[in-house]
Amino acid sequence: MSYSPTIFNQLLAMIPRERFQSIVTQYRGDYRVHTFPCWSQLVVMIYAQLTDKESLRDLETALSSKKNLTTISGSLKRRARRLRTLTPDASGKSIRTCFMNS
Repeated sequence: MSYSPTIFNQLLAMIPRERFQSIVTQYRGDYRVHTFPCWSQLVVMIYAQLTDKESLRDLETALSSKKNLTTISGSLKRRARRLRTLTPDASGKSIRTCFMNS
């Protein structure tokens, strides 16, 4: 059986993960984070944007119906639920720095 990466995986591969992680470290975006690091948050936000989700409930429903997508980057459904408890912090700075200062 041949394997071909999904478009979503190909899009994620275009993001410089090492640079993103160094910026997260610089701004301490993952400080005291145990279950939902900045990279996972970015993956969920990209998926939500690409699929035009309007609410967290809509996002959770979509992720639970896509069994193969949840294996791509861990349990995205659980991580999407985790978005409800997040507050704006350094992770937003990390994302802006990674994409605005190329």
